[in-house]
Amino acid sequence: MVVDFDGRILAQTASAGERIVIAPIDIDSLRYERKRRIGHDTITHSRNELYTYLNSPGFTRQQKEVPSTESLTKQIRELKQNRL
Repeated sequence: MVVDFDGRILAQTASAGERIVIAPIDIDSLRYERKRRIGHDTITHSRNELYTYLNSPGFTRQQKEVPSTESLTKQIRELKQNRL
């Protein structure tokens, strides 16, 4: 099933089971509605308790400079080692 930003069904299968569904999506309308709808922010409505990986920090926010590719690669390697 493909559903638009207002919950309207754009396409769905005629039968049960796993199927591939294709539908056109109006990206300009989606972007407009995201800007217009101040009261609906997907991130603030997400249920973080269901996604435990969101509770652990990935990158520290202490950096005041733009990180380099090398420093990001180092941080990623360190984080992966700590999680294994």
